[in-house]
Amino acid sequence: MRAYANVFGAIGLLALGVLPANATSQTAEMAARNYQAADQDGDGVLVYDEFVSFIDMNAAANIGNAGRVQSRGLYARAFKRLDGNGDGFVSPAELQNAAR
Repeated sequence: MRAYANVFGAIGLLALGVLPANATSQTAEMAARNYQAADQDGDGVLVYDEFVSFIDMNAAANIGNAGRVQSRGLYARAFKRLDGNGDGFVSPAELQNAAR
């Protein structure tokens, strides 16, 4: 789990709008655990269905804006925004790039 947190940390998760700027390390750890759990094949990136699971887990944990993404059905829009190279995956690097 630490590997996920170390790869993109809270900054990368901010790109998703799932963590507020003042997120605690506990919140960042929870979001990183959710990322790992959503990454069902363990390849370190999220395909669309894994991304939806990630947002849903964060919404259930009341993390950041995930509830808004979920309630408004903005999954596809958020995924497309984060998938910077259009390869069908959201990677930790893309999360970091979106945060800049």
